[in-house]
Amino acid sequence: MMEIKIIELLFGLFLFFIFVLFVVLEVNSHLFNRKIEEEIEALAEISASTPDRAFSCSQIEAYPEPVQRYFRHVMKAGQPYIKSAILTQTGLFRPKEGQAWMPLSAEQYFTSGEPAFIWKARVKKGPVWIDARDKYYSGKGNMLIKPFSAITAADAKGPEMDVSSLFRYLSEAPWFPTALAADNIEWKAIDSNSARATIRDRGLKVSAVFTFNEKGEVTKVTTREKYREVKGKYYLDEWTGYFNNYREFDGILVPTEAIAAWNLAGGESEYARLRITEIRYNEL
Repeated sequence: MMEIKIIELLFGLFLFFIFVLFVVLEVNSHLFNRKIEEEIEALAEISASTPDRAFSCSQIEAYPEPVQRYFRHVMKAGQPYIKSAILTQTGLFRPKEGQAWMPLSAEQYFTSGEPAFIWKARVKKGPVWIDARDKYYSGKGNMLIKPFSAITAADAKGPEMDVSSLFRYLSEAPWFPTALAADNIEWKAIDSNSARATIRDRGLKVSAVFTFNEKGEVTKVTTREKYREVKGKYYLDEWTGYFNNYREFDGILVPTEAIAAWNLAGGESEYARLRITEIRYNEL
């Protein structure tokens, strides 16, 4: 009889522990998501204060020929400038070469009047999930990683993150093309199928080479100005993003598939494969 009571007591304590753990995870998850909602509200304020403009082919006449070809292919004259973009993404992610791919789902928010973005993603591995929030806002980059939406596993910030986050904004601008015609971006010709874009924001400056196909689609973006974090230290490495499968959203052609890879001494190492399932412009 005594043994039965002890087992019942232990079982009760176990259930209580599970209940407390569930409550703690729920509270922390709520706080994490509320923080992101507040950050998205800040982006909405940027979008609301951005003046309305219309795209004109005359404004790209000084651009290198492949860049002009790009804009004439993906945009139409009179198209409203994109003040904000909301993307829904699915895909795969792996932290390192050789590790198993894990399913990923994400939402991403961009503004173009002032460079800024919020990327909210969830990666799953069996019963375990990891939430990530990547951000560039007011010249600062920050990556938060929280297993079960609650436990802070990483909170990366600093000069290296600022530069890398601004580069991410530049490299993903083909999803909201009018940002590539902004006043803070300078284009320089390389050859008939590539050009270098340099973006400046709040004292930061990063550059990337954009490669275009014969149609004018951006197929590749490459830089040597992105930092890769290894065991708490940052290293400048070559990075490449690949874009394909263009589709029209609100009259604008954008790539719906993307691959992100590091170009290391041992060869190219893919770490993300993304597919865009929905884009909404100027709804932030």
